[in-house]
Amino acid sequence: MAKLKITHPDGTVYEVSDISFEEVNSLIHRTGSRKPGTRKTIDLQSLDNADYKGFWGAITDKAKEFFIALHKVPDGIPLDVLAAELSFDNSMKVGGVTGGGIAKLAPKFGLRTEDLYQRVMTRKKGERIVIYKPGKDMGKLPLK
Repeated sequence: MAKLKITHPDGTVYEVSDISFEEVNSLIHRTGSRKPGTRKTIDLQSLDNADYKGFWGAITDKAKEFFIALHKVPDGIPLDVLAAELSFDNSMKVGGVTGGGIAKLAPKFGLRTEDLYQRVMTRKKGERIVIYKPGKDMGKLPLK
């Protein structure tokens, strides 16, 4: 069962508990929301006002270490090596820095995570390898 939360433009929030996923899907398509296969457009004007200095001041020390580590290796760094560089005992913790921290803060400062860093997945002899690479705008961060 799912929990559906709808926010009306006037700020009123409606919550429906114990609803099946099929019912949620039916409601979404009945209310005139996006149809399958359509794309949501974003306002790119907010990206013109990118605040790299403000973003740098708002992120955690581990996030700063993440960008500094990426800056040292322009061709990219494997996830397990990056985790060790950040003194993590588990490579999954890098996801907390990138997804939980950086990805949530970046839009508030007019930034896109894809422009700050890239996560590339490859396979070598059947093993999944994740490599983090600097994005095109990472050099605009005050890496200090």
